[in-house]
Amino acid sequence: MSQDPLTGTGPRVFRPDFAAAFFKGVFTDGKAKEAPVLFKKLGLLYLTAKMPPWMRLKLGGGALTPISKEQFALGDDPDARPVMAEDFDTSAWTKALARTVASTVRDTVQPQQLGVGVSGGVETLVLGLRLMFEKQVANGVPRSQFR
Repeated sequence: MSQDPLTGTGPRVFRPDFAAAFFKGVFTDGKAKEAPVLFKKLGLLYLTAKMPPWMRLKLGGGALTPISKEQFALGDDPDARPVMAEDFDTSAWTKALARTVASTVRDTVQPQQLGVGVSGGVETLVLGLRLMFEKQVANGVPRSQFR
């Protein structure tokens, strides 16, 4: 755990160790023992948008921070990328959902999306097309006949 209690958290400061306590804690109180089940239920309500919109908005916010890889002077226009730090609970729920549906999504988009599920898939295709193009040129095939 980081020394700074605000490092790696979103606006509600819900840290990973808070959620871990739900699952690893030794509770004697009956209500407290329900924490893991209730945490999962809250996650399902969040993911399925079956909670009041104001509550989903409060849970789903994030801290947007511009990250620049280089030092820049005041007045410069830095090449900065926005990064959203959301709280651990909503991040964990959305990542769990993504893992659950990843194969279905991959099967759906794979015929249209190059490189889905293949490390370096697009680069391999581009390199292959380039090699094929160069071979055709070397063999004297006019460029107008490439198909």
